[in-house]
Amino acid sequence: MGQTTTSVHSPAGMIKQRRMASLRDKSALNALSVYAQLYIGFSLYLYGQASTPGYLSTLLTAPVLLLLFLPAWFLARRKQPGLSVTESAAGEASAKPFFLCFFLLHLMDAQLAFFALCAVVRDVMPDFERTAVALAAAFFCALGGGEDEGLNRLSRPLKWVIGALLLYCAVIAVPHGSAAHFFPLLGWGPASILRGTLWISGGVASAVWPLLNREDDDPPRGFFSVLRAPLMALAFGVFTYLASVWLMPVYVMQRPESLGWRMLLLVHMTPSVPAWSMEVIGLLLLLLTATAYSVSQAAKALSRFGGKQKTPRFLTAALLFLLVPACVIDPDGMQELLAAAAPWRTAACFLLLILLCLCSLIRSKRKAEAGDSV
Repeated sequence: MGQTTTSVHSPAGMIKQRRMASLRDKSALNALSVYAQLYIGFSLYLYGQASTPGYLSTLLTAPVLLLLFLPAWFLARRKQPGLSVTESAAGEASAKPFFLCFFLLHLMDAQLAFFALCAVVRDVMPDFERTAVALAAAFFCALGGGEDEGLNRLSRPLKWVIGALLLYCAVIAVPHGSAAHFFPLLGWGPASILRGTLWISGGVASAVWPLLNREDDDPPRGFFSVLRAPLMALAFGVFTYLASVWLMPVYVMQRPESLGWRMLLLVHMTPSVPAWSMEVIGLLLLLLTATAYSVSQAAKALSRFGGKQKTPRFLTAALLFLLVPACVIDPDGMQELLAAAAPWRTAACFLLLILLCLCSLIRSKRKAEAGDSV
């Protein structure tokens, strides 16, 4: 008897399903990183500067996210087989400065996530030495070995575990808050909300990396299908901020607390011990994942800058330990520096994408002129 095949059970169908599953994992991992950067931005800037209407600042970053996706989508659609998106746009030789800039942006994301991770651990265990905490965190992240595929697959269960833990903390906070904390609705005024939007928009800059990392065998996806994961991360960020406002009035949010205390704000304002444990676990998982993801992307960009297609295994570990000094040597000064530099990530990313678009158009025009002359 002959063997029957279907679109689902044929080898080609199975390969397509695996590639689609891999794409979903990559999108989920990137969304976790975007949410982590938003969460850090809340504690690093919005709570103290925009205060209670910071959820409006977060919501207003949606148009910024769309603006970033437009040039990234344009570049991803013009990718040439055998080349990365960046190399397809700028050429193999001219792409190196772009890879170096992307490396610095990834490293900034990694430093913010790692700095927040150490701040949370210090708040939970204040008796531990700062250097020991930073080295232990870097060593723990380095144990993964920089395997991108393993990290991508790990995002599948982590997004549900982290989401459930943090959602539980938000639900526990309901009896301890008040709707009166949302007033005045504009907090310290529209100007502070707009400044908060400009600042927190830096947290969504990393949402474009799945498009720029598109591979030859990736199945085609629609624009809004790619945009869905970062928008979900943004929506969860708005929900998180709303939960924080529910617990704290406008004047309390500006109290001069440490970064670690602000990261654990939900449980510091509620007496639930289980919620405290779940918040700590959820945040540690989130920040560890975000750090590992950003470092792996930085290592990949640095490898491409050096002309290597494959990332050396030692490079990821080396970059992780490169993050340690900022958490040990004058962390207060480093926190101010990170707060000043973080909002510029969106402007830098957008400028790089526009330059790549121009390079791509110029290269296409030259090829067309060369073809006509022949």
